[in-house]
Amino acid sequence: MEVASNIKINAATCSRIMAVLVEKGYIDKVSRNLGYVPGPALFSLNIYHSPYSQIIKASEDSIRNLAIKTQSLVNISVMKNSYRYILYYYTGNPYMDTAAIEIRNQYPYASATGLLLLSASSKKEIGSIIDKWGVPERYNDRPMEKESFGEELKKIASQELINFKQDDVWVLGGLIKTELYPPLAIGFAIDSEKKLEESVLLLKGTISEIKEKLTFNKKSVLY
Repeated sequence: MEVASNIKINAATCSRIMAVLVEKGYIDKVSRNLGYVPGPALFSLNIYHSPYSQIIKASEDSIRNLAIKTQSLVNISVMKNSYRYILYYYTGNPYMDTAAIEIRNQYPYASATGLLLLSASSKKEIGSIIDKWGVPERYNDRPMEKESFGEELKKIASQELINFKQDDVWVLGGLIKTELYPPLAIGFAIDSEKKLEESVLLLKGTISEIKEKLTFNKKSVLY
């Protein structure tokens, strides 16, 4: 059982816990194969001004507009305990299949948001992730070792923007830092280098919009 394995308890205990969570409305069971989704009780908790619900509210219009303008799937994510979580996403491409999107992902090197959020993490968190996953074999068309990858992360953290070629697409992303919220990252991909300059400008504009909304939100709670 994946949940039991992830939280390191035996399957029988995990099943009892999940049954209680279903009964209380925190999760709904979809099927044995597909697992669980958030239940109504979790959404009701958003009434209490969770910082994550505020992030979604502040960003969804801007993310939607960016997705439509770039005709791509755009996500905004956060990192917690070495996991990257997608808080919200929107696709501006009606033909794109979103069924395989991983809302939670522990491997940070394959996505713009993963690398950006890793660059904004503490030295301890970065060290823990590198100890677990090693370093990517290559980045920016050159081989990586622990020291050189650490330097690349410093550059990413300083620039707060990233773009790189991955297979036949260009991957872009930007970091959002505010005083009241955890570091956030936006990521998406485009199918042509010709669109890169315009897409970077659109990305910067989206970051500014979201940052402004979050900066002036005075109802934040501690996280």
